[in-house]
Amino acid sequence: MHHNPPAPRHRAALSRRQFLAATAAATVPLAFPRMPSRPVGPTPLGVQLYAVRDAYRADPAGTLTALAQMGYREVEFYDGIYDADMGEKRALLDQLGLTSPSGHMGIQRLERDPGRAIYVAKQLGHRYAIVPSLDVKATPGAYTDLAARLKRLAPGFARAGIKLGYHNHDYDLRPLEDGRTGLQILLEALPADVFAMELDLFWAKAGGGGDITRFFRQYPDHFRLVHIKDMGADGKQVNVGAGVLDWPALLAAARAGGVEHWYAEIDDTTDPLGFARASYQYLNSISW
Repeated sequence: MHHNPPAPRHRAALSRRQFLAATAAATVPLAFPRMPSRPVGPTPLGVQLYAVRDAYRADPAGTLTALAQMGYREVEFYDGIYDADMGEKRALLDQLGLTSPSGHMGIQRLERDPGRAIYVAKQLGHRYAIVPSLDVKATPGAYTDLAARLKRLAPGFARAGIKLGYHNHDYDLRPLEDGRTGLQILLEALPADVFAMELDLFWAKAGGGGDITRFFRQYPDHFRLVHIKDMGADGKQVNVGAGVLDWPALLAAARAGGVEHWYAEIDDTTDPLGFARASYQYLNSISW
């Protein structure tokens, strides 16, 4: 290796001004091509497997592989696709770089065999077990009773590191005979440090109307998960980004309100993987 000879002593000391000028020149950034900035979206995005249920039932491994290749990093399971043992599914998730922070489990399943529910939830890595819907007619008493049922179950799940919660439909946001909504009753009865709510944004709009960002402002830290489900001008469900909901505003409000997990979903579609692909691409094209 060639070494330059030492400079004469009288030239060795640069002035402060010369040193700063030389340093500034050396740190001018190189002219690399400017890369587009990635939108400030959620990391990672998820999908509720109910949206791709036909594809999943026909080919679970192929469907999960396709979702991972699209860029999804989380999946939410639902009642109907839990096996007695989910070890193989967990191994597949790990292999594909997917996680499953939550799953939908009916209240009757949780009550009938909480130990089994905890076992499969832990196998999959769930941190949230979400009751997907009310199992009786919507009345104030039914929601008060559901809150009590969840409170009875919560300690056992908490010992396993799992929080219980509830996913809304439109009827949960319509006023009952006492003027309150079912969701309001649950939110007031279930403390945010013990329970985690999942707001389905389509059903929130369909049932509650108006500016649905209000839920995140009124109940900060209660909603830890959302279903990203879009509404067409006719009120029907469409691919995310193809409808009328203001996703940048909605998702920014959700983030500010404490949401941590984001699942694209649609209840019915003739092209489930097409829905998943289009929705993922849209959500990664917007800033929020």
